[in-house]
Amino acid sequence: MSADTTILRLSEADIHPSEGLSQHFLIESTDIQHIARQIEPGACVLEVGPGTGNITTALAVHAKKIIGVEIDPRFTPFLANIQSKHSNVQIIYQNVLILNLKKLMLAAEPNAPWQIVSNLPFNITEPFLKALTDLPITDAILILGQSMTERLMADGPLNDLLTKTAVMAQTFFDISVTRTIPKSHFYPESATNTSVVVLTPKPAEEFQTNPKLAILRKLFLSEGRHVPIAQVINSIDLPSEDGPIRDKAARNRHSRREARRALKNTATWGSFINLVDNPLDMSAGRSPRTFSLPKSITDQPFANLNNHELRSLIAAIDKN
Repeated sequence: MSADTTILRLSEADIHPSEGLSQHFLIESTDIQHIARQIEPGACVLEVGPGTGNITTALAVHAKKIIGVEIDPRFTPFLANIQSKHSNVQIIYQNVLILNLKKLMLAAEPNAPWQIVSNLPFNITEPFLKALTDLPITDAILILGQSMTERLMADGPLNDLLTKTAVMAQTFFDISVTRTIPKSHFYPESATNTSVVVLTPKPAEEFQTNPKLAILRKLFLSEGRHVPIAQVINSIDLPSEDGPIRDKAARNRHSRREARRALKNTATWGSFINLVDNPLDMSAGRSPRTFSLPKSITDQPFANLNNHELRSLIAAIDKN
């Protein structure tokens, strides 16, 4: 659907995009095709916020199946028209944050690879990124605003842009920016330029060979348990430091998607860590690890840390 057609059809339907729902529709065909080309042959797509269906129509040509989750029923005529032309498109009118997405995806196509696509509304970005960490996906292709993109790409604990959401994303995903989209390519025009950001889940073995990732993963998984950080850290077994060391390029050598995107980030470590998913308890006879952090940090649950304390924790882990 062209820009003029989109604007005309919205006007005819008397639909005014909702600022509260962060509704800015991508109308530039080259950007839409860039996103659609990243769909793997035979993959299924969960699209969050299809809206007028501009992206949905392009995805339908590439994907085996599309499940679109749309919160705004005003777009029913747009999406029903797409469904009439593409039998592989299913639309659910619901708030994506209250759906059991894993159950939905596995029930629809349990054996197919799944990808997420979304022109993600700003107001749900952080909770949705958290939900992504538990989904069986190949990757998530997201259109994100400039400020969120900068935060997700923030490097190191000394960077003031580094937030818990960014640390979470960097812990569970490899992150790449594949395209910058000018704000004028949206209707209505977005407040800032945006980026196409691809989140690719890290392979399980990376959490077994990268100590920092293993610790952070365990801390994020502990958030609902409200146990002290020291207890979480001391529930992880550290083997000897002469174990095998593999850089990221080696770990991802056989990853087709990573090779195609040519990610250049590397990470090497002087020691490695095995992740233990036992209940969180202190191992008998082990000297507690605190990474020289104050008790004001290690005695509180990870969920309670503010951004300053979080950066202090990461800096301490980096030194060890």
